[in-house]
Amino acid sequence: FDQIIMKVILGIAISTACWYWSSSINAISTQILFQLCKSETFGTQDSDDSVSIIPLAQLMTTCQLLMGGLMSIPIVFGVGSIFRRPENGDRKDGATSATSLLGESIKKEDLIIGFIHYFGSLCTNIGFGYCDP
Repeated sequence: FDQIIMKVILGIAISTACWYWSSSINAISTQILFQLCKSETFGTQDSDDSVSIIPLAQLMTTCQLLMGGLMSIPIVFGVGSIFRRPENGDRKDGATSATSLLGESIKKEDLIIGFIHYFGSLCTNIGFGYCDP
């Protein structure tokens, strides 16, 4: 039992460190991308860029969350196969099958959390679009 707790704590610590590292790189690269788009599209920093910043931030946020979701699939199956008890849809060696994980129903709270995450990420990216690096 103590080994499982240590593995969970270690996993949380590593995941948190990776998130902070990737978040800081994302913040800098997002600011640079917006500055390049403003200068290339409009030619000057003084032009009215409010029309292009928000759609660009929406596109970027959607792509970021989509890529994050795709990258998390191996993690979900890996953690699910370690901590889940074998069920009817699972293989005999204890690995979790895709149907047993994907067959779970999505709760309303999960969707609300997803929308809040998207909105927060969108506001962050819009903020990066309007600031100078």
